[in-house]
Amino acid sequence: MMKLLKNKKGMDLYETWVEWSGLLILIGAVLLSLVSRNMYVTYLIILASGMIVGRMFYNLRYQPKIIFVIFSIAFLLGFLLGSFIRQLGNPRFIVVIYLVGIYIGHYLHKKGHLW
Repeated sequence: MMKLLKNKKGMDLYETWVEWSGLLILIGAVLLSLVSRNMYVTYLIILASGMIVGRMFYNLRYQPKIIFVIFSIAFLLGFLLGSFIRQLGNPRFIVVIYLVGIYIGHYLHKKGHLW
């Protein structure tokens, strides 16, 4: 199995899957940000994304979270890059809404309001 994951140049994809997955998440976030029509849709998308991340942090509360933190930062950076390209929304406000969404998502799952 390990021989299948190595390419001809010797790079081990088994060891670098986090970086490649983070890059794919970053590209997906850029594309998601580019499809938004106006800044309010951008803010709603980032709020919903933050709530999803908050849910994941709640579900992973007893497990290591470093890989998931890398993925969430990659998503945020990709989304900021896409919103910068389209010039939709304030980047600082997008970060604040994302963090608020994480808090809301975590809080709602912690209190049992969402399954």
